[in-house]
Amino acid sequence: MRYLTREWYDGGHDDDEYFAYRRHLTGISERLSAPALALALSDLHDARFLDVAHDTEVRELALRLRIGFKRIGYADMHLRYAGVDLSANDGDPEALLADQDTEVIYHEVDLRDDGRFEHRLLLSPRGELVIAFESLGIYQAGVEHRAVP
Repeated sequence: MRYLTREWYDGGHDDDEYFAYRRHLTGISERLSAPALALALSDLHDARFLDVAHDTEVRELALRLRIGFKRIGYADMHLRYAGVDLSANDGDPEALLADQDTEVIYHEVDLRDDGRFEHRLLLSPRGELVIAFESLGIYQAGVEHRAVP
């Protein structure tokens, strides 16, 4: 994470850093693809990973996350990344995605120097995931509750 780091989160969520990220996002928004911008503007706080399919040969990653809150309702967000490089700051990214206790705390979308996009996810109870990608497909389908099947 570049802005919304574990130290920031553990230190009480200083608004200055959050707004610094939002200013950065505004500055790059015209260079993001529509799906990458939609992802950046999505609230993934407390999202749970339901399904993960990572094909390293063709460099594709498909994720289904349960997102939402009681007041606004819940949805399954389907993300399909192409041209993917997947990494984690502390171990095996596949293990983080497979852990039933893993939730997203915060996330950032950014541009990389190599022209690709980057999706960074701060996870609970541990870990940070980095998904470098060339393109993204995204859609949501409403569900009735937060419970994970």
